[in-house]
Amino acid sequence: MTQRARVEWVDAARGLAIIGVVVYHTGLFLGPVGWAAGWPRVMAALETFRMPVFFFASGLFAGKILTQRFADLWARRLSLFLYLYVLWSIVRWVFFQFVPFTLDPSSGDPSSWVELVAIFVWPRGGLWFIYALTIFSTFVWLTRRAHAWIPICISIVVSFLFTSSILDTGNGAWNKTGAYFAFFVCAIYVRDAALRLADRLSTFAAVLATGLYLLLDLVYLTIMRDLPGARLLVSAMGVVSGIALSTLVVRCGPWLGWVTFLGTRTLPIYLVHYLPVAAIAALLSPVNVPGEAGWVAVPVVAVVAICVSLLLDHALRGVHGVFDLPRKRDAITTASGPVR
Repeated sequence: MTQRARVEWVDAARGLAIIGVVVYHTGLFLGPVGWAAGWPRVMAALETFRMPVFFFASGLFAGKILTQRFADLWARRLSLFLYLYVLWSIVRWVFFQFVPFTLDPSSGDPSSWVELVAIFVWPRGGLWFIYALTIFSTFVWLTRRAHAWIPICISIVVSFLFTSSILDTGNGAWNKTGAYFAFFVCAIYVRDAALRLADRLSTFAAVLATGLYLLLDLVYLTIMRDLPGARLLVSAMGVVSGIALSTLVVRCGPWLGWVTFLGTRTLPIYLVHYLPVAAIAALLSPVNVPGEAGWVAVPVVAVVAICVSLLLDHALRGVHGVFDLPRKRDAITTASGPVR
C-alpha cells in the first residue's frame, strides 16, 4: 500500500465513524417519534466501534502536540476547538428556540439558558466530541516530557474505570469523554504501528479481523456486558476492525470513494448534521406510520443530513468563523487593500 493509500485509509476510517455518528443521532431523534424501528438497538450495539475509531483516527496525526510550544498548540488547535464548541453551542441553542426537541427530557433541554451557560462544566448534546479533543490534547501536551508509557497507562486506567461503570459522573458527555480517552492518547504513540498494520493487512486478514470483532461484540453484548474491562477490550478490537475495514474501503476504489471523501469533511458534518436531523424529527412527529418504516427512514434522513452539511460547507467555504477561526483583519488584506 502506498503512502497516499495510508492517508486514504485514515480518511476512510473517519468516514465510517462520521456515518456511524450521523446514523446514531438520527436514530436517537426519530426513535421518540416512532420512526426509528430497530436502529437505536443496532447503533447501541456498535458503540464499541463508532467513537473508539473516531477518536483513534483523530489521534493518529496529532503527534505534533508532543513537540509544540503551548502558544502554537493554542493557536493551531485548542483555540479552534473551544471557539467551535462555543459557537455551535450557541447556534444549537438558537435553533432549538424555534424547533421542538423530540428527545427524552432526561437528555437535557438545549433551549435552556442554564444548559448553554453550563457547557464547560456540564456538557450536553452532540458537541462533546470537540470539547473532549480539547481536554485530550491538553493532557498530551502536559505529559509530553514523560515516558510514553505514563500517559498511555493513565489514559487506559481512566477509560477502564469509565467503561466498567466504576466511575460515573452522572453526565453522559463526561462519561463518554472518560471512556474514549485512551483511544486518542494511544493513537498518538502507536501511529507507526497502526500504519504498518494497515500496510500489511491482506484482504483476507481484514475480513477476518472484522468478523472477529463482530463475534466478540456479540459475546460482549450477550454475556460480558457487566464484566469490568470487557467494553474497553472489545472497543480496542473495534479499532483494529476499523483499520481493517478502512483498508478494504480504499481497495474498493471509486465504488466506496465517497466514504473516504466524507472522512475529509468530518468537521462540518459533525457540527451541522444534528440540526437537520432534529428538524426532520420534529416534522415527522405528528405522522403515524408502521414501525418498520423506520428501517428506511433512518438511513434516508441520515443521508439528507449529511448532504445538507456538505452543501452548507460548500456554500460557506470562503466565510471564515463558521467552520474555522475568524481571520484577523491583517490576515485578509493584500498589498492592494482588503480582499472582498
